[in-house]
Amino acid sequence: MQQFKVKIISKSAKLIEDEFDKVSVPSSTGEIEILADHKPLISEVKTGLIKLLKGNLTSELIVFKGNLIFHDNLLQIALDEAEIPQQLVKDEIEEAIKLAEKRIASKEINSAELIQLEKKLFYERFKLGYINQ
Repeated sequence: MQQFKVKIISKSAKLIEDEFDKVSVPSSTGEIEILADHKPLISEVKTGLIKLLKGNLTSELIVFKGNLIFHDNLLQIALDEAEIPQQLVKDEIEEAIKLAEKRIASKEINSAELIQLEKKLFYERFKLGYINQ
């Protein structure tokens, strides 16, 4: 299987720069599977799991929204946040969920902050669900 180059960054770090056989990305329109020579593509990335296949090995990233561009066998993904599943700490996730729920329940927040907190809460719950599976 022909490989293509993949670059994935978050706001805080360059996460991946390597070649892969296939990449699956959660998008606003559903799961996108990208192979070498895929047609050019621009898409929003939604909260979920990116799967990267190289030979018999699969790597995963838990991601919180972003954008992707695929052109000339180069996939570039810019994310707001991303986590390597093996580095997740259940206690930290549970604490983040409690803090977000407490802040939402306080009712001392404006609608823009409420929307951001609900998105963050969804992301933290997704990570916790991944750990608990």
